[in-house]
Amino acid sequence: MWRCCLVLAVAAMAGGCSYNAPTSVAPATNIYSSYDDRVPGRFALVVDADRMAQVVSPGGYACSAHRFPVDARQAFRTSVLRTFENIAQSVEPVERALSREQLAAAGYDGLIRVTVEDLDVDVAVIPGFWTAEIEADAELTVSLAVEGPDGRRLGTTVEGRDDHRADAGAACEGGAQAIGRAVEKAMKEALERAGERFTNAPRLRGRS
Repeated sequence: MWRCCLVLAVAAMAGGCSYNAPTSVAPATNIYSSYDDRVPGRFALVVDADRMAQVVSPGGYACSAHRFPVDARQAFRTSVLRTFENIAQSVEPVERALSREQLAAAGYDGLIRVTVEDLDVDVAVIPGFWTAEIEADAELTVSLAVEGPDGRRLGTTVEGRDDHRADAGAACEGGAQAIGRAVEKAMKEALERAGERFTNAPRLRGRS
């Protein structure tokens, strides 16, 4: 135990380092649907992922001098697109939200708007006998809105939460892997819930 504590103490006293947390595309692949077919129609898709970029700092003394920047904006955008491509007849990404008139002029049946409302990542160092681990817990809140020619057809908010542990390493560098994987898993869970609400929405299938 003393050896592990010594490693953590040295890491804490050393000059702070910055380790980028890698994130990969994580589309939802396990979406429950009450229907056999995809949601009909041609949709424009706009994604606001600005809050998927932040700098995470561990709580407590161990590793507290280190910073872990995470930028999952592009991974989130791609994950959203791949998720909705699997459950809608046609989806095309657009740079900004379109008005009803612009949707009609471009031949779209609706606009899917996905917005990251909040990403909260907590990091804790867990001492062990020989080595330490870093655990990251990520909680993601996402809003989903679908606008049609006659107004809003769906509006909802979903959450995804998951965690991941990794070896801390000699200088706490393992925190980057823990954070990246936790964010990916939370992202996937949130998109599974968003996808289920989209594919099962009666108003998107011509039912009142």
